[in-house]
Amino acid sequence: MTLAYVPYHFLMRRSSFFTANRLYLLAAILLSLIIPLLKLSANQIPVSIAGPLLSELPLAANSTFIAITAQFSSSNSGIEWNMMLPLVYLGITLLLVLKFSTSLLKLYKAYRSSEIIRQNKMIVLVSEKQHLPFSFFRFVFLSRSDFENKNNHLILIHEHAHLRCLHSFDLLLLELLQLLFWINPMIIVYRNAIRLQHEYMVDKIVLQETNDYTGYLYSLVQVVSNGVFTRMGNGFYCSTLKKRIQMIGNKTSRKITTIRYLIILPLILFIVLAFTQPEVKKFFTILVPLQIIQTEPADVPSIVPIDESKARYDVGYGDRIHPIYKIKMFHHGADWTAPTGTEVYAAADGTIEKLESNEGGYGKEIVIHHNKKLSTRYAHLSAFTVKLHEEVKKGQVIGYVGSSGRSTAPHLHYEVLINGQDVDPGKYFKLAAKKEHGVTFD
Repeated sequence: MTLAYVPYHFLMRRSSFFTANRLYLLAAILLSLIIPLLKLSANQIPVSIAGPLLSELPLAANSTFIAITAQFSSSNSGIEWNMMLPLVYLGITLLLVLKFSTSLLKLYKAYRSSEIIRQNKMIVLVSEKQHLPFSFFRFVFLSRSDFENKNNHLILIHEHAHLRCLHSFDLLLLELLQLLFWINPMIIVYRNAIRLQHEYMVDKIVLQETNDYTGYLYSLVQVVSNGVFTRMGNGFYCSTLKKRIQMIGNKTSRKITTIRYLIILPLILFIVLAFTQPEVKKFFTILVPLQIIQTEPADVPSIVPIDESKARYDVGYGDRIHPIYKIKMFHHGADWTAPTGTEVYAAADGTIEKLESNEGGYGKEIVIHHNKKLSTRYAHLSAFTVKLHEEVKKGQVIGYVGSSGRSTAPHLHYEVLINGQDVDPGKYFKLAAKKEHGVTFD
């Protein structure tokens, strides 16, 4: 609003094209409301994030990292101000609404206490109290002395011109906007400028219709007021009398005025671009431990089936010395040592295919069927939380760590099976990282 007012102040306010000036000011107000609601698309802006961002994460020595794109938004810690400012704003708005309602009530009281005279589509309300002549839509409020003045016809022509030009709509709009945007001082600046343009327009109309230059100037000077009745009305007399008298004889070249208005067009374009709300998606790329972000389908076993903060990875897939027989034997899965009762999770979505309890071998054992090829086995458990043929989800607790079957200490034995044949399970809970390097598995 400030930028739009600058060219008006320096180029337009003294021109005699009053209707154009009025429309320009009203358009500037309306555009100030509309432009921030418009959206212009903008390219994404990459934002760099420093490496120490992950310094506080508890990572294992062999943690694998993957890159992700993350949205972010700014936050404000000023909770108290966020709560107080709307209340202050609402309180002042309510006071202004009360003042506005009081002005309307005064108009109604003046209407009830005045003599009503219908004249030329106007309703003239003649009051015994001395006050400023003014109009509000079809109603013209006059004191008895002004109504009986010999030049009262000039006053009525003046107010009738306000009625024809619909000036009361402008003032009512500005009053309502000031109730909502009272914090913006430019509303008052625009209101005063529009009121002045109203008077310039009406002065011009009265002189064109009456050609009584001397009588009209005399009426402007002679009308005396005890105070403004309401700021919502269009007054016959105002404090800008000197400016109005100067503008009565002023004529502006149409060619010069056209050039001035053309100068404003680039400014309007700049305002639209500068104050339109941009649609900008800011993003940054960070490295996240693979244990936190999983990218595989729900029916592919891609997570570690136990909370690693409560367990220790003991042995993987391959040859090892058997803890009971003390000879080199092939180990068909992965083991985590953990306290009895530690939760065991399903590595992927699936259906409980096997739920057995044996004194030897795998002890308490669960086998989950995930898809046509893949299954997983969880052995040496202490208890189950699922039933046979039950459907489970990735990450769901299915049992607890124990030392059942052929076992020397509480631990989880975990296998991944393809068509019933065990494979290295480490390839699956590290699969997302290896796929980045072109490694795939059947």
